[in-house]
Amino acid sequence: MKPYRIIFLLLFPCMAFGYTWTAFGPEGIKTNDVCFNAGSGGYMVICRANGICVSDITGSSWTTYTYGGLPVWEAIPFDSASILLVMGDGSFSDGIYKFNFTTQQFTGMELVASPTFIRFCATNQTYYAGTKYNGLMTSPNGSDWSYVPFFSSQQVTSMDFRDNHFVLTTGFQFQCIYNSSDSGKTWNHTTGNGNFMTYLAFHPNGKLYGIIPMSNSASLRSSADFGQNWDVCAWTDDVNTVGFDAIGNVLVGFRTHGIARYDTLISSLTYYNEGLPDQSVNRIRINPMFSSITLFCCTDNGAYFSNDYLSALPGNAFNDEAVSVKSFPNPCTSMAEIEFFLPEYRGNSAMLSIYNYSGELLSMESYSISPLNENRISLNVNRFPAGIYFYRLNAGKYVAIRKLAVVK
Repeated sequence: MKPYRIIFLLLFPCMAFGYTWTAFGPEGIKTNDVCFNAGSGGYMVICRANGICVSDITGSSWTTYTYGGLPVWEAIPFDSASILLVMGDGSFSDGIYKFNFTTQQFTGMELVASPTFIRFCATNQTYYAGTKYNGLMTSPNGSDWSYVPFFSSQQVTSMDFRDNHFVLTTGFQFQCIYNSSDSGKTWNHTTGNGNFMTYLAFHPNGKLYGIIPMSNSASLRSSADFGQNWDVCAWTDDVNTVGFDAIGNVLVGFRTHGIARYDTLISSLTYYNEGLPDQSVNRIRINPMFSSITLFCCTDNGAYFSNDYLSALPGNAFNDEAVSVKSFPNPCTSMAEIEFFLPEYRGNSAMLSIYNYSGELLSMESYSISPLNENRISLNVNRFPAGIYFYRLNAGKYVAIRKLAVVK
């Protein structure tokens, strides 16, 4: 597909009742992860098996950069000119690196064998990196790194945050979950049933999800107490990763079985594999900067996106004409009016949910409405910092998602 057609699909929602998958960046490469909105140029970065692919915000062309042919596992935005990334396969060059978009150079920040992830926690303004053999590392600035003694010589494969609650896993082993309720100052080794987990992610509603990728216990699980105890969501072989879209749907990726949505109400999996060229899913990501709700799959044969997968959700009328929702002013500073008319809806209430750039649920309120008249909801955004937000309007079978920009 030509680049300009890719841009068009990203910027305008598709109203078809089927869903499609489109290549994002070069095909035929093993894609470990994607990073969005990096640097002042809003660069997009694909982490691949032997380096990175970089494009500006248009996505019209991609350039590959490598450092010793090492695989890059994850990358995060760092400053106006660079990203931080972790790469390595057990060589002497493994570690945490900075890549500068201007000079197109890699700079080693810390050499460490077999790093697994890199994160930035906004709560305590600290960077974190996991390793297979040397535990957990932290940095106050992304440049100066030190080990967390509590995890000395352990394998740390995944980590996530929710306010001051931190949870990490030491990989495929018995009782592998650790949590902290004071932003990582002290750690607790949980003794619940969280065993053999390799990947963790907090849902916007605060529930923690984890995966057990193999063995007789292979499953998707969730925890309501920050990893202390776990409930089985679905017994499923081959599970590899879990992610969430901008409106809170739980998505599960598999090593050979593609991608599926986990329905939290009836505990079932619905697969979205039709048209997906490769079904080995390594990561599931979103980029809320796009005006449409877009889902990205990182696979062994490239990255692919879909911005019309919502049309496949049962009971959803993802249709502008049927829902007729708009907000003004947009961008707004303190107040926004959300106006909608649902002529075919026979109920008397609607639910309005607000999500931030990261897909975190900020508020959810029910409003009394009239299906026979035009309705207007006043939304106070004074408490929201400047940025991009999404609001979701639910009324019976109708669902509409729109973007709202807040400026200060």
